[in-house]
Amino acid sequence: KDRFGNVAPPGARQIVELRVEIVQNSCGYGVPRFTYRGVRDGLDRWAEQKSQADLEAYWQEKNIRSLDFLPTGIDDPTR
Repeated sequence: KDRFGNVAPPGARQIVELRVEIVQNSCGYGVPRFTYRGVRDGLDRWAEQKSQADLEAYWQEKNIRSLDFLPTGIDDPTR
């Protein structure tokens, strides 16, 4: 929540908050090194061209169910 200032970024469909209780890791010998180049702005640029009604229609069409076919709750009017 703090990252977004309690406001979802434009175009965001859902933000998932997790509580991690255990983490496993490896030695890292086979993990490639990556350089951080910055934040991707594709979602922002896409969403800025849409009205709120356009975004909600997109969510209704594309995001009612998750990839594993579970309900996302995005169509819940109390969200």
